[in-house]
Amino acid sequence: MAYKDPAERRVKRRAYYIANRDEIRAKQAEWRAENKAEISVHGAAYYADNKEKITAYRAEHKEDNAAYHATYRASHREEKRAYQVEYRATHKEEIAAYAATHKEEMRVSREGKKESRRAYSAAYYSAHKAEKLASQAAYRAEHKEERAAYHAIYHAAHLPEYAARASVRRARVAGSTIGDLAEIDEIYRKAAEEPNIRCYICNDLIPIGDRHVDHIFPVAKDGPTRPSNLAIACSHCNLSKGAKHPNELGMLI
Repeated sequence: MAYKDPAERRVKRRAYYIANRDEIRAKQAEWRAENKAEISVHGAAYYADNKEKITAYRAEHKEDNAAYHATYRASHREEKRAYQVEYRATHKEEIAAYAATHKEEMRVSREGKKESRRAYSAAYYSAHKAEKLASQAAYRAEHKEERAAYHAIYHAAHLPEYAARASVRRARVAGSTIGDLAEIDEIYRKAAEEPNIRCYICNDLIPIGDRHVDHIFPVAKDGPTRPSNLAIACSHCNLSKGAKHPNELGMLI
């Protein structure tokens, strides 16, 4: 008896798979669970025998694979999340045992991922600094009242913490003061009174009342309180900068 047309056979097989997908997947999962060790050995052997071919294929299709996985993750996000929740709930003992026996490896992995995220974030910020600053400025302009209300509520709820930090800062500033006090006072006067003052970090014009006098090299890192180390910044940039060194922000000082 002659074989059917290959194209027709493929169509019929595909239709059968779609009609019986759940049953087929359940059987496949059961088979994989029963033959886990054998599959692992076979996979390792196959990879060892075809390592160069597999590496070349992955390199050639790297962008296609990345696009496929990104699309798949986006379209199966809820399904994946539900699976992870269910898996963690039903495999608590296994997860705990693995964590206990691989504690150091997991710590090293977490640190490595953390460093990678930091490096990626720093590179992304450096490449998109102008866009980010413009977006932040637009957001602040559009949500001025909401931000003011939020900060007022937050400040009122954290008064003891603010008072403690202010006390520590005053002591540090007093201990680091160098140079002409009249020149220092003049910088604070400009911040409070003069028009057309630009933030030394983002270069935006700062309205009166939203200006901070910032230590370019932070007092917390032994920066001196002298005219050459003081600059006027908008409240957002100064609060975002915190006690960071200028080099940490990619600034050339």
